[in-house]
Amino acid sequence: MLRRRHKKMNLAYKRSNYNEHYSRKTNFKVFGVAERTEENTEELMMKVIEKTAGVQVQRSDVIACHRIPGEPGKHRPILVKMRNSECKAKVMKNRSKVKKEGNGVRLVDDVTRANAELITRLMRHEDVESAWYFNCAVYGSFQGKRVKFDITDDDPDTIARKMRSKRR
Repeated sequence: MLRRRHKKMNLAYKRSNYNEHYSRKTNFKVFGVAERTEENTEELMMKVIEKTAGVQVQRSDVIACHRIPGEPGKHRPILVKMRNSECKAKVMKNRSKVKKEGNGVRLVDDVTRANAELITRLMRHEDVESAWYFNCAVYGSFQGKRVKFDITDDDPDTIARKMRSKRR
């Protein structure tokens, strides 16, 4: 009985996380953009994206754009909600260019807290080379292989077991 209840709770947690991610599917965050008093955040973001990524973003492509709370002493990140996934992909395809040429500006997917914590756990694991988010899922790589992880993979033993099973 307890085991069945635990499975139902895990399933509800996974579904809740997926639904939250789905609602953030067209969002991304822009870090490292200096704040100005009485700024037009949407216009500022569009200029930064055009200058650093070389991508033209139309006003009609942006549904919402505003600053969100960030680390004290640093510029607050900008949260951007695009019209659709295609508009977001057009910008995010150039995020490595932005990181390289953007003078501290970075673009990141807007992930849920649960997935951000999973990525952090994976990065702390000694065998994981990298971890990332893509299309509502978290992946990790080790020995050149990619493994999909779940938000309930919360301990190093589970992570190691998944990696071992992928080796075969």
